[in-house]
Amino acid sequence: TGRSALGDQSPQKSLHYRALKSYFSRFSQIAANGLIPPNTDRDRVLCLVAQINSVNSFDDLYRLLGFSYVVDPKGDLSCLTEGSFDVAFSFGVLEHVRKEVLRDYIQNIYGMLKPGGYSVHHINTGDHLRQYDETVSPKNYLRYSDRVWKILFENKVQYINRVQKPDWLRLFREAGMSLVEEEQDSVNIGPINIHRLYQHMDQRDLACGVLRLIHQKPF
Repeated sequence: TGRSALGDQSPQKSLHYRALKSYFSRFSQIAANGLIPPNTDRDRVLCLVAQINSVNSFDDLYRLLGFSYVVDPKGDLSCLTEGSFDVAFSFGVLEHVRKEVLRDYIQNIYGMLKPGGYSVHHINTGDHLRQYDETVSPKNYLRYSDRVWKILFENKVQYINRVQKPDWLRLFREAGMSLVEEEQDSVNIGPINIHRLYQHMDQRDLACGVLRLIHQKPF
């Protein structure tokens, strides 16, 4: 199995590491109490979690797990060996990939997977700026044209592409992947005036706040 950790070498790396250690510390307590899936090698899980809890840096963690840390400033995945990965996974990442490169990005995910490999993604399709003002709609960005959004709200620190559920499904389909599972968490949009860019979409699709997708590359 090809294994790679993609990420961003940021000043918050130590903060992220502490969060990871906190998670695995809690997970070790859960595993020790026997709350792990059936048909799982419990001793192996406990041993691995203990090893993870003992390391002192991401570099040590990558060596322990056999990961290679790969980062490209443009988010280009073409550097990864074609047809060498069993799984491509992301959590809260794809909504931050620039809209104009998404087609190629997802096509690269398809290319890096082995035949039968899985593409698993958790996509936050909500308005991330709402965390600064919780009185606005969870999908407040639906109000704005591309021009207004770009001038007033788009930024490099927390870029979001505003891509909606139907377009995510289309992008993966056009890349050649087969949908295995689709799940969404819906939000209450509230009484906002939806811009004509989005008015053609079904209300249930517009209400998607979190989208979880599993696709498979055909054999």
